[in-house]
Amino acid sequence: LYDEAIADFSRAIAINPGNPTAYYNRGIEYGRKGLIDQAMEDFSRAIEIKPDLAEAYYNRGVAYQRVERLKEAIADYTRTIDLAPGNEKAWNNRGNAHAGLGMYNEAISDFTRAIEINPENPTAYYNRGIEFGKKGLSDEAIADFSRAVELKPDLAEARYNMGNIYYNRNQCEEAIREFDRALSIQRGYARAYLNKALACEKLSRIPEARSAYEGFLRYARQESKELVDFVSQRLRDL
Repeated sequence: LYDEAIADFSRAIAINPGNPTAYYNRGIEYGRKGLIDQAMEDFSRAIEIKPDLAEAYYNRGVAYQRVERLKEAIADYTRTIDLAPGNEKAWNNRGNAHAGLGMYNEAISDFTRAIEINPENPTAYYNRGIEFGKKGLSDEAIADFSRAVELKPDLAEARYNMGNIYYNRNQCEEAIREFDRALSIQRGYARAYLNKALACEKLSRIPEARSAYEGFLRYARQESKELVDFVSQRLRDL
């Protein structure tokens, strides 16, 4: 139906080239089709006609982010926030863009603001937990991952990343518990099998380590050959 919608909005633009809503709506449909350049052009045209159209800045920011033009995405999210300070998605997305540029403090600040706007948003807690982890703030990271799974119990990534924090703190029992919880949510989570195996090895629980390595290999279709070879060798060495 995207093509039909694009055709309809194109006709509306032909009738009234000064209609920002038609450009904006066509940009949305282009984005849904993966036609990012066309989407950005339409959002830009909508902004030219109506410079205070916050949604156009936001969605152009999303388009920039999809093609890794993160500085431009940040600029558009910032303009969105200027026009609509309560847009939690703009704060969250700007946080992700800041994180992509290694600007961890700025990312944490953005995710914190998103949480202040909507304290029930598990994604913002999860994202902030990732950045706390990168800064070595493990207690803060665990607190955020824990809150994320309270709000969204099937968030396997939060369980997995909490397991990684515990593993890095040499709390291998706790790490295994979280990896198991991640796997109970997402049975084919290859990296959870791998890191569970490493934690089991640290505790000399060799049969469990072997089983977890085998689980990794069973679901490792998206993993690199180097990592698969490493795990295969670990199995041979056990």
